[in-house]
Amino acid sequence: MKKNHVKESAFVILNYQKFQLTLSLVKQLVSNLNVDEKQIIVVDNLSPNNSDEILRENLPSGVTYIQSGYNGGYAFGNNIGIREAINMKFEFITLLNNDIFFHDDFVSPLIEAIKRNEKIAMAGPVYYTDNGKVNSYGGVNDFIRGRTKFVDIGSVPKNLDIIKFEWILGAVLTFKSSLIKSIGYIPEEYFLNYEENDWQQIARRQGYNVVVVKKAKIVHDAGSTIGSISGLQEYYMLRNKIIFELRNAKWYQKIIFWFYLAVGTLKSIVVNKKNIKRIPIYIDGIFSRNRYVDKQE
Repeated sequence: MKKNHVKESAFVILNYQKFQLTLSLVKQLVSNLNVDEKQIIVVDNLSPNNSDEILRENLPSGVTYIQSGYNGGYAFGNNIGIREAINMKFEFITLLNNDIFFHDDFVSPLIEAIKRNEKIAMAGPVYYTDNGKVNSYGGVNDFIRGRTKFVDIGSVPKNLDIIKFEWILGAVLTFKSSLIKSIGYIPEEYFLNYEENDWQQIARRQGYNVVVVKKAKIVHDAGSTIGSISGLQEYYMLRNKIIFELRNAKWYQKIIFWFYLAVGTLKSIVVNKKNIKRIPIYIDGIFSRNRYVDKQE
């Protein structure tokens, strides 16, 4: 008989403008998983629309709602929720993007995996498309070329129920609250993209593993939580690639990476002169500057 571990976890949901998705996810948790309202923590990252007002009026009374007062990005908002969950004495914490969908209990298999192996820092599900096909498992990092990618679906062992990866997607992350004492909170330098990967590399350097549990299944509408700011995704992918390399690559990998980056950037500019805009973005990465946050302040 399968054991239900749902009641052991707090659920942290970060909202930025997409209050409809947040309210829908809260409803899913309560109705599909029988989650107690008091297990749910919603953090709004100072949405510029009327999310704050609508969430205050429409979230169930038992849900903990926090207005961050500042849009500091994915890590900033989730760290607020993590601190609250720790203060509430939950043994486990599950971070959730509000653009996920599910029907079955995906939480219990994640918690069960962590309980069975103390070396597992974080566990995540398999992500599926709307039509039921596997979309992604976990990924690998290429520090030489400055790339991250999901592993090929066909290469994932069929005989393993729990699989180690270099990184797993941050749309659903389950971990023990006590992990924070070992590896700290999610790095907030990134704002958007790479932060969960960096956090997982910190854990891996301390001897932990990050895993995907096949019994946990999620449908993920990737990208729907990103705002409509022009160039936002491109900016953070380019800028944060630099930050990620500086924080995580070995010294010899960095040397080769800078060579590839210089050659690749020059080639891209020759093909299209507009690509010269990449250079100031890379400089922002070197100095950890954030032009979008600077505009908000």
